Amino acid sequence: MEYSVSREFWFSLLPLIIINGCFFAALAVFAIIRKRKKLTEAELKKLGDSKPLPLFLREYWAWIIGPAERLFIRHGIKPNTITAFSVFLAIVSGYFYFRGWWGLAGWTLIASGTCDMFDGRIARATKTETRSGAFFDSTLDRYSEAFTFMGILGYYQGSWIFWVTFLAFTGSMMISYTRARSEGLQMEIYKGFMQRPERIAYIGISSIISPILVSIYHEWWGTDQHLVIFVLVLIAVASNYVVLKRINFILEKYNTPI
Repeated sequence: MEYSVSREFWFSLLPLIIINGCFFAALAVFAIIRKRKKLTEAELKKLGDSKPLPLFLREYWAWIIGPAERLFIRHGIKPNTITAFSVFLAIVSGYFYFRGWWGLAGWTLIASGTCDMFDGRIARATKTETRSGAFFDSTLDRYSEAFTFMGILGYYQGSWIFWVTFLAFTGSMMISYTRARSEGLQMEIYKGFMQRPERIAYIGISSIISPILVSIYHEWWGTDQHLVIFVLVLIAVASNYVVLKRINFILEKYNTPI
């Protein structure tokens, strides 16, 4: 696909300036509020246990999307509707990746991931959590991730980066599968890192920042998205490492010889 340095620079930079200004202003407000109100153990559990994403940032993101969450509840928007919309955004993101529109793809991916946060939070807030809803959410999450990676795979077809992306995609799917399978068998499992929120954050943020870097160094290093490529390599290695650790953990814990 033809890559336009100036187009990608503005797709990434203009939203970055606006959003970053709002982000840091809200962050300062949150830092003050956070000192006055500590979360309960139940509230902390809802934020997940992602080690690479600090608790402070997870608390902040949950706080900043609070008004939208309350708006959805007030208007009776169903969690499954939000889940379906997050998949739609993932499809759009995958198309942007395929076209090489990295800045737009990154913003759309983060929007998709944020919608995926809403569904579970709204279900808990409205006491409408169901096992079928959890199944629907988990299943569509796999579709969302698949569409995103398919777009990147399509862009890098014929390149060595295609295979790196394929390994990242495989590792991502296997992390989700091993967790779901262990829960189905009621087996304890090694949690590890590189969970879906982390993968979305790494790919999305690198996609937003990378075109800006390319606009600066393209005369020396060309138009390759080096930051995104680095993240794909990181996910390919780390996700498959976690899967292998989970396999080894299960085999050792339950005394299963190879």
